[in-house]
Amino acid sequence: MLRSRYPLAVAAVALVSACARGLSAQNAAPRLSFDAAVGGGHGWRGGERVERGLITSDLLIAIRVANDQGFLLGLEASRYWQMNGDLLCILRPDGRGGCIPQYPGFDALNLVGGLQWHWLRILGGPGYYAAYFDHNSTTSRSLGVGARTDLAVPLYEHISANVVARAAWVPRLRDQSYVPGALMVGLRLQTGR
Repeated sequence: MLRSRYPLAVAAVALVSACARGLSAQNAAPRLSFDAAVGGGHGWRGGERVERGLITSDLLIAIRVANDQGFLLGLEASRYWQMNGDLLCILRPDGRGGCIPQYPGFDALNLVGGLQWHWLRILGGPGYYAAYFDHNSTTSRSLGVGARTDLAVPLYEHISANVVARAAWVPRLRDQSYVPGALMVGLRLQTGR
């Protein structure tokens, strides 16, 4: 399990290190930001809406150029906890009964890039997703794509409150694609000028 995550961790450390060295040569001071958010989510599977409540959390470390706007690079870790992961049996629109397969919880690690305009940021990038189907044990792994947008409201000096909208697309888990999404609130701490 650790061996499968090792290459991604090494790539993430190398990316952040290279960005820090490259940005330090710029005229504008780089700003490092730490974001943490929690909230609620919803899951979709294979193009069909699935009533699955998710509790979500998110941590993001990003570095950017310029004081108020610029290009960002970062590393994002997120967790989607399933609230009703057991089989859900419903009456389908065509009148037949049936069960929707269990919706998983997810752990994700994404390398993200994007832009920031003052307090608005849009980020996205590839990620590694571990899915939890059976009693919160890791049962499947896949590559996917994550995206997020957040809006910060300044509170005090380098601290801001955040509203975050986040979504992911995980195309290959048990022959299905999954699209977990979330709306969260949190805090951002920024360093630098």
